[in-house]
Amino acid sequence: MSKKNAFDIAKCARPNILALHPYTSTRDEYPSNQGVTLLDANENAFGPSIASGKAPSSFGEGATIQSALDPASLQLHRYPMRHQQTELRQLFCNYRNTRQESTAKALKPENVYKILICPPTYGTYAVSAQVNDVGVVRVDLDSDNGFTLRPIVFICSPGNPTGNLVPKSDIIQVLEHPTWNGIVVVDEAYIDFAPRGASLAQEVNDWPNLIIVRLLNNLRGPYNMSAPTVALAAAALRPESIALMEENRLTMVEQRDRFLHELSEIPGFGGLMGGLETNYVLIRFLSKPADQGGVPDNVGNKVEVDYVLIQIKKALEDICSRRGQADPMT
Repeated sequence: MSKKNAFDIAKCARPNILALHPYTSTRDEYPSNQGVTLLDANENAFGPSIASGKAPSSFGEGATIQSALDPASLQLHRYPMRHQQTELRQLFCNYRNTRQESTAKALKPENVYKILICPPTYGTYAVSAQVNDVGVVRVDLDSDNGFTLRPIVFICSPGNPTGNLVPKSDIIQVLEHPTWNGIVVVDEAYIDFAPRGASLAQEVNDWPNLIIVRLLNNLRGPYNMSAPTVALAAAALRPESIALMEENRLTMVEQRDRFLHELSEIPGFGGLMGGLETNYVLIRFLSKPADQGGVPDNVGNKVEVDYVLIQIKKALEDICSRRGQADPMT
């Protein structure tokens, strides 16, 4: 039996924190032992791009998960040395063709009062703003014209969930505008699936108010990355690991294009809503209007894509049967 006291967390926490809703995922509804194929989280179905010591690598001798995580060499009882992260940052800069001094410059939340986002976009932007008690200005993407950026920025390119690139010229136009005296953040988490040269990473050398966010962007400070994280990231940026990643990327692109091609032959498929510059596609079923949204589908491996295509076909045939129509689009 707990003691009575005057403590009331509702009187301690800020209103913006109390207004937050707990994060829930569709996966919470499916136990891992049900054999369900889940393609909802933009995951890499082919695993890490670091060779496993348990299997021969087609890229010769080099970094493996086992060697990267050798406990003796990692000195796990010590804080990571700063030079380790400097070396990792340089490897990342080599891969992204930019300079160390242009990476990992942080925004100071106390100086940010509002952010501009362009829905449909990554939901974490608005959640992060709410946590930091920062206002959100929403300017919807133009759903009737391929989710292009309206003239009026957090810019997600390639878009999540739209999957299309925001043209470089549109972003540069924002940066060049004489009345724009702010920071432009471009989230390029999925840029590896876009055409070569699509990234604005090199532009940060010319625009001090341009920030490019990538999956390996958190590289500042001496203690914010663990030794295993630094070791695995460095191993993933070695030439043989990059070659393996490129092989997996090409396979994912092949499965993405195959998925969309075979999907287009199923009655009830309403078309591609966004672009083809990510490892997922935003698609529409039946005759749902574009401004009512679509379904983002992550690209899995061949077995997963086969299964999803079968399930989509069954679901649409069931709708067709219940409507008594030969084609559920009619």
